[in-house]
Parts: sequence; C-alpha cells; structure tokens
Amino acid sequence: MVSFRLFEHMPEFLCCSLSRVLSRIFKTLFKSAYLIERGYRMSRLGFIYDVIHTIHPIMLWAMLKIRERFMLEASLGYSPIVGALVDDHHLLLSKVNKGECGGMATMCSLKATYAFTPVLALGVQYDLLNIDTEGTQSQHAPGFAATIDQHIESWQNCLGINLGYAF
Repeated sequence: MVSFRLFEHMPEFLCCSLSRVLSRIFKTLFKSAYLIERGYRMSRLGFIYDVIHTIHPIMLWAMLKIRERFMLEASLGYSPIVGALVDDHHLLLSKVNKGECGGMATMCSLKATYAFTPVLALGVQYDLLNIDTEGTQSQHAPGFAATIDQHIESWQNCLGINLGYAF
C-alpha cells in the first residue's frame, strides 16, 4: 500500500524533521538501527541554527486487524544512544557556537486505517518523538571565547491523514 500524507499539524520546520525521522525509522526497522535527523534551520532572524541528531532506536511494532476493513498499528521506540551536533551562527554578532551532546530518545506512533475498498484506504496517524541530550558548547566571537554546558530537549508531535491506494 502506498501512503500519502495530506495534512500535518505542527510548525513546518519540526514537521519536516519528524516526518523524515519516522519514515526512516520504519524504513530501517529491519535493515539497520541507525538514523540521522536533520534539525531545523532558521536564517531569517539574523542567525543560523542547525541541530543534527543521530539516533539508534530499538523499536517494537504491532499491527491489529479489528474488523475486515479496520486496522490499528502502534509502535514504541527507545534509543539510549543519541548524539546531537549543534552549529549556531549569530550573523549580526559574528559569533559562532558549536556543541556536541549525548543522551536518549523515546518515540511512539499510533495509526488507524479503514479500507473503503480492497484498494482504497483512509487513515489517521499521530507520531511523538522526544529527544533529551546534554553536553558542552564552545562559543567564539571577536575577542571572546568560552565553553558552557548545554541541554537540548525536543518534543515533536505530528498529526496526519493518510490516503492509501494498493495496486
């Protein structure tokens, strides 16, 4: 079955990242336990902020057929090994911050699908991803240099409607 996401209810930069993360999780579930998520990039406000997470998830996935046409899918994931690289450029201040963190991630997904015909199905899906990392960040500007502790916590929610067509 081919599934297309028609609607996602969250800010654009988070939704794109979460969609990539969750699609990679399910694509790599049986192939590999390695995942890279590109964080959001903001440059309109005088700075560029990039966060790249590396996640090695352990996933549990279940599919339950309730009736002939109605199906529920659920997944839970945990990653005790998460890496985060931070690249933060304050363009107006000529300041560059670079950080490296480690931590953990939890994720879950719930999807309900109803098949109208043997080839056409409609579903709704909710995805949640929590990433919690700690580490250090080095800051450099003209005449200034420092190293500070850094804590990055990210909660990402995504709600979607799926339309599937089997051929």
